[in-house]
Amino acid sequence: MASITFRHLGSLLVVSIVFFFIGMALQPLRTVNTSKPDPTIARWLSVPGIDWQDPLHQAIVADLIEAANPDSDGEMVVRSIRRYQSDQLARGLAENRQQAGLVFHDPFNALRQFSEFTLLYAIVLIFSVFGAQTIGTYRFLLFIRKEEQESEGWHDAGRTLLLFVLFSPGFLVAYSLKAFWTADSWPVLVALGLLTNGSLALYSQKFLNLLLTNHHHGFIQMARVRGVNENFSPGKPDGVPWRVILSWKKSCPGHLLHHSMLNARLDYGPTAREQAAFTVTCLIILEMALNIQGRFGYELLRQVLFRNLPDVLIMMASLFLLVRATEWVVDVQRYRKQLSMDRSASGDNP
Repeated sequence: MASITFRHLGSLLVVSIVFFFIGMALQPLRTVNTSKPDPTIARWLSVPGIDWQDPLHQAIVADLIEAANPDSDGEMVVRSIRRYQSDQLARGLAENRQQAGLVFHDPFNALRQFSEFTLLYAIVLIFSVFGAQTIGTYRFLLFIRKEEQESEGWHDAGRTLLLFVLFSPGFLVAYSLKAFWTADSWPVLVALGLLTNGSLALYSQKFLNLLLTNHHHGFIQMARVRGVNENFSPGKPDGVPWRVILSWKKSCPGHLLHHSMLNARLDYGPTAREQAAFTVTCLIILEMALNIQGRFGYELLRQVLFRNLPDVLIMMASLFLLVRATEWVVDVQRYRKQLSMDRSASGDNP
């Protein structure tokens, strides 16, 4: 387990170094010209009624400058004026960036937003993993019992609508139903993160594939020799009861499903790592798209808009830390499950 921890810490160190050098390399781009304008530029800027965005006004000013002073290059003077205006605009944006900074100017608020996002992420991820494994288990039972044809009784329109919602981006669903709820409420965010973006459909299918793969392994035949229960009827007392299907571990000793489930949950580790990154991405996009002020995703977009590079890098690093921490938990749990299964196997075969 120590090797797992060191591997994740090493990746965190490498990414932190990369972010540091990116910040140092792009830091000179934040400098702006704060010097006073040339007297000629200042004189023309003080003339009222000139729209410096209008090419016609620029051409007229250039002609006037050359007419007043034939040795001058009117177009060059106009370009200098436009460059000075751009520098002034950049200076104003730089001042706004300093005022809009979050991490360094309001660290407690930044920590609060990240904590709320972490809690939201944990809730959505836990329910997403549980939902994917529960749906995958139920579909597996139907597949083994050859009962898929029962689903044909669904109305095609209803099934199409359900699939449309499950695979739709979360912010599109929120926009379409915005009149019926408040988009910044926790239950709505959890529901959007869980039921949209194709998360449940995608990962339940992956868990189903793992169950089907393990169902054809040799240890299943060995379990059959021992005379375990092979009734895969879902929700039946003599089959697989609902308390097993709806439980977290879905453990059912004495049933053939138990052996497939142990290995499928063990093999689900890499998928859970992928699911963590997918969940973070979906929630960030959701908060950005819905402009939920005071949320971590919205503030990240705001800092990108104001080009607060240090704040953006720190917030991105915190997201990477969150994903890596989740992956570490998944790897540790997978390692412990593997040890437990190895000990059980050695106990059964002394």
